[in-house]
Amino acid sequence: MKRRFVFFCNDGFSGPWETLMLLRLREMVQVLESLDVEVMQVRLSEVTEDPAGMLRKIRAAKPDAMLSANFNYLLLALVDLPELLNQGIPLICLWDDPLWAVTTFFEPKPNGWGGSREAVFGKSIFGRLRARRQFARYAKSSEQDAHSVGVPMPPPWFGELMRHPNLKHIAWDSGQVAMLHGLGIVDAARVRWHPVATYKPFLDAGAKASSMPAKADVSFVGNIYLKLLEDDPRYQEAKSRSLIENICATKANQLHKSTWDLLATAIQDQQLDFAAFFDLYRLMSASAINSLARLSVLGGIKQPVSLFGLFADPASRELLSRYPNLKFAGEAHHFDELPGVYAGSKINVCVSNGLIHEGTPSKFIDCVASGGFALCDRKKDLQRLFGAGAQQIMYDNVDELNEKIDYFLTRPTERQEISAWMYDCVRQRCSLKSLFETAIECVDEPGAQPEANRAA
Repeated sequence: MKRRFVFFCNDGFSGPWETLMLLRLREMVQVLESLDVEVMQVRLSEVTEDPAGMLRKIRAAKPDAMLSANFNYLLLALVDLPELLNQGIPLICLWDDPLWAVTTFFEPKPNGWGGSREAVFGKSIFGRLRARRQFARYAKSSEQDAHSVGVPMPPPWFGELMRHPNLKHIAWDSGQVAMLHGLGIVDAARVRWHPVATYKPFLDAGAKASSMPAKADVSFVGNIYLKLLEDDPRYQEAKSRSLIENICATKANQLHKSTWDLLATAIQDQQLDFAAFFDLYRLMSASAINSLARLSVLGGIKQPVSLFGLFADPASRELLSRYPNLKFAGEAHHFDELPGVYAGSKINVCVSNGLIHEGTPSKFIDCVASGGFALCDRKKDLQRLFGAGAQQIMYDNVDELNEKIDYFLTRPTERQEISAWMYDCVRQRCSLKSLFETAIECVDEPGAQPEANRAA
């Protein structure tokens, strides 16, 4: 049956992340069209420039559903066009990390929470007068609103948005879902779980990876933000730095614990409002964990490690000299070269992004899709995806990681066997086709999700 989707996407593409999203966007549209979906692409700039005109175009197209490429794009579209929520059709939201995304609309204030962008956003969606009353009520009670969850609660409009009946959620991290469910922000029964999707260039490389010679023993692909972190005033302040370093040290030794849980435990005796807490959470999850905890693990590996990427903070490359076993091996084009890096390394080490709770890390999935072999820090969703066999490739600290590196380096046949069955699983369950088939189910079967697909 032919369907028509409105697809919200960005068109700035000025930085490395947006360039990456452009590469992914092209394949997303192609896969949707292959599933007999007519795609009406709507750029965020078009929504900003003429909200009323864009709303008329969307209504005239009579779509079956609207889809955002990620949660940030949904929020940005709703700032200028809150009427999207009330068109009587599903608005399918592919999660990255909704709570982290919403904090981008906050600017910490010395005497309170919230900033100009957040105020505009809340008022735009739920009405100026109503939002003002909500904000005023929340501002008075935010310090007392930590209650049983141990952290300051987000403003009411966020929960109202997340629970809107027309929003259909697809999440790849069951830990994020459980956290938001525990905060009362979203009903986990209304969230579908789907492992993070990979892309055709990786899967194509994986189909012929067995013939590729090994070019490195141990590799890491990703980013380190050490220079950005060390230049951050919050890290330079002694008390804050001590807190950050203690959390990162705990994370490096207990990698299964989420940044959220570690931070909530560390500040449980402090009086922080929502904006201050999430300002610290953003720093911890985006920069600190992805620098200090990652480097603690990578620097503790007994073997030399080749690092690929580090494009988000190039100045950090010079700081790798502090770690004698780490060597920057160059950048790699995401689709043209990265699959070969994964397949050409005997062991790829995945140290998950600090934003991930229990989810399937995209770099691990891309590595497996490329036919590569990888070891990854322990995540429940990896076992959910791969079954009990996932235990073979997961670790919780650098000692366990070193043991598995030593074991697998000398067992190429075992590495190839594991890579082969994991590749088959990823090809079947982690493709964009599978992801968008799940999105189509949101249109055909609205409401509470089948038990097998529930995120938590």
